[in-house]
Amino acid sequence: MSNYSIGLSGLDAAQRALDVIGNNIANAATEGYHRQRVNLSPAFSTQEGDVLFGGGVNIKSVTRMIDDLLEKEILRRRRERRHDEVQIQCVVDQEQLLAMQRAVEEITVDADIESYIVDIVAKTRDDPKVSVGSSPRGSLALLKLTRARAAQDGRDYVLPDDVKAFASAALTHRLILEPDLWMRKHAAEDVIDDILQRAPVPINKGGNRS
Repeated sequence: MSNYSIGLSGLDAAQRALDVIGNNIANAATEGYHRQRVNLSPAFSTQEGDVLFGGGVNIKSVTRMIDDLLEKEILRRRRERRHDEVQIQCVVDQEQLLAMQRAVEEITVDADIESYIVDIVAKTRDDPKVSVGSSPRGSLALLKLTRARAAQDGRDYVLPDDVKAFASAALTHRLILEPDLWMRKHAAEDVIDDILQRAPVPINKGGNRS
């Protein structure tokens, strides 16, 4: 590795550490937030005689720093508040909810649409920017969301646009990105958008139904 590359790796690590510090400062007053810390590791080192030469640094990981005092303060505030911070109001009764679930199960999904979903999820496992892609649970989640959208729109079939609309919501939190993307905002969303651009879109058969 050249001296130039070693210098760049150090600057990159410093910039990412500053990003983490900035995130810590921005969320200092956010209840439940734990500070984050960047853990560095040497890229490589060589020894000549008694002298050890470094070869730059890499971002090894980003970990949460659990603060016991802060956690106790969170518990104290919850105890004094005497209720959960989020108040949930009933918007549908039990019968309405069950009826909606039954309606979603009646939505037709063509084999081409299912293959489209499988292809998108499979591409998350092969993407070079992704360390660990989505499991089949991502496919199941995307299937459920697309059927729900079709039912909400008054259709009895799923369109490719339904898949595109919910691919990011169903999959981004299931991806483990490569370390150099951990501090980049919307990196997972960008990965899914790129996959959607590359995945062949099936012909819309549903639109021809009467």
